[in-house]
This record gives sequence, C-alpha cells and structure tokens, in this order.
Amino acid sequence: MTQFARLYVHAYKQFIFNDSSSLVALTGYEPNLALGREYICLENFEFNVRDLLPCPTNFSSERVGYLFQTIATEYWILNYVTDVKYVGVTGYRRYPIFKNPKNDLTFEYKLSSSDNVIKELTDPSHLSWIEEVLSVYDVIIPRKLHFKNSIAEEFVRPHDAYGIWQMFLNCLAEIAPEYKLKFKWFDFSYSGNFCGPMGMNPLGLFKEYVDIYTRVIRLMLQRLENPWEIKNPHQDALSDRWIGWLSERFYAFFIFANNLSVYEVPIAFLEEAKKKRLGFF
Repeated sequence: MTQFARLYVHAYKQFIFNDSSSLVALTGYEPNLALGREYICLENFEFNVRDLLPCPTNFSSERVGYLFQTIATEYWILNYVTDVKYVGVTGYRRYPIFKNPKNDLTFEYKLSSSDNVIKELTDPSHLSWIEEVLSVYDVIIPRKLHFKNSIAEEFVRPHDAYGIWQMFLNCLAEIAPEYKLKFKWFDFSYSGNFCGPMGMNPLGLFKEYVDIYTRVIRLMLQRLENPWEIKNPHQDALSDRWIGWLSERFYAFFIFANNLSVYEVPIAFLEEAKKKRLGFF
C-alpha cells in the first residue's frame, strides 16, 4: 500500500528516538547504532553513498556516514523507495513544523528535546494537513533565510572554497546542461532554503534532485585534488562537510529552476540538555 507522505529522520551515532509515528522512518548509515528503535541501516544495501567515493577509498563506516550524513538517506531513497507519494529528509534534531499558519514568518523555534516534543512534531495527524497543502502547492519547504551576500558568496567566502564552488558549477553544467542558463541565480539571489528537502516533496521530483546532485558529487570527487579540506571559520581545523552545505544550495536552486510553488513552514531545532549530550553530527 502506498503511503501519502513520509519523513525520513537520519541519525548519526547515538540518538534515542522512542516515537513510533507512522509519519516517520528512521535511518542511519552505520550498523549497530543505539537509537531506541529499529532503523534502516543504509550500509547494508548494495547501493549506498560509498558508491560516490573515488576508488580505492578505504573509509570506515563512521567516516562515510560523517562525510555524507543526510545525503546517505537521500541516495538510498533514490535507489529503493517506491511506496510513498511525498518524502522529506531531515537530520537528528531539526524538524519541519507542520500544521503551521502561513502568516507565521518565524524561521526557527528552539525547543528542549524530549520524547513528548518529538511525538508532537511527528504526529500522524499531520498527514491530513500535509495532504491538504500539497493539493495546492508543489512542495512544502522550511522557511527561506535572507542574507547580506548572494547564495554563491555565502558558500565561497566563509569556507574559502572558490575552487569547490567552480567545480560544482562546471560539473552541474555537464550533468544537467539544461540548467546552465539559470546559474546567475546563485549570484543574484540573496535568499534561499538552507535546510534541504526537509519538508515534503513529490517522490519523482525528489529523485530527480538527488540523482542530479549525487552524479555531480561523484564527478567532483573524481576531479578534486584534495576534496576533504576546506576552511571553516568556526573551527581551528579543516572541515570536510561541504557535501551537505553544497546540497542545500543546490536544493534551493532546483526549486527555482523548476518553477515550483512552495508552502514555507518554520523548523524546530531540538536543543539537548548539557548533562545528556548525545554527540550527533
């Protein structure tokens, strides 16, 4: 039986998720994660994001899971999911707030993490609201953020990643040349969605987005001389999380380039109690 909508929650390391909501499917890349309930272990499948790495690469499961994070779940959906009409993907502590009035312009609510809060955010009763909204709009997305700099500058300047950005544009032009004439959007737009496909997206459209992006990443990893080292102003060391940051920029562009109508919702950011810090990504 085909379900109308499903939110995939991607866990990294330990994450106790006691909710058994039918709206949610729990995923993780590594085996033997202590999550409090059954989850889909992505590394156990023939097709997983390790396919995108240049060979030979002897990265551990933990390393692969860290590098790709929610992209691992998106790639798995691309290859295996057929039993749902709409999908969303989020990480361990950010959730779209469904059943939210359109005049609520808040971007993010910070909430203390608890079983009750997670149950409220993922309550199956949201499905009727989701279905009603998607009868009018193409996608449900987290509310857009507005910046002082363009989308391109917001990626390049903080991370000192001009080479990676140019490689992204070159590879995207090869993989999806139909988008090339719209690349100026990255320079002209000062607002965009920076939480990726967290809301709800038609499965076919979602797979198109993931297929293009993962093929671009595979090509970039083959060509970049040192793909895991870009600067991050918030760390003293080098950072290698650009695959996720870049995907958020591409998702916003994908929405624009395909002229999709959007319903924006705030997100909930779950803050962990300091005494019970769980060490997520």
